Amino acid sequence: MEKKKRNVSELEEIIGGTQSAISHQLAELRNMKLVKRSPRKRMRYYSIYDSHVTSIIEAAVSHINEDC
Repeated sequence: MEKKKRNVSELEEIIGGTQSAISHQLAELRNMKLVKRSPRKRMRYYSIYDSHVTSIIEAAVSHINEDC
């Protein structure tokens, strides 16, 4: 899984929804240490917290795809 930093506007384009809803969900994910925030100039970029989280997501996707 590619580890890429994205801002709220980029996530809005990819997954849809409002910036407000996405920001709220990102705040919850940050509280659970699933994503981290990196400020760059006036923008904030979000990425997966670490390789442990990536492994969990990959295992979940693999499990879901087993039933297909």
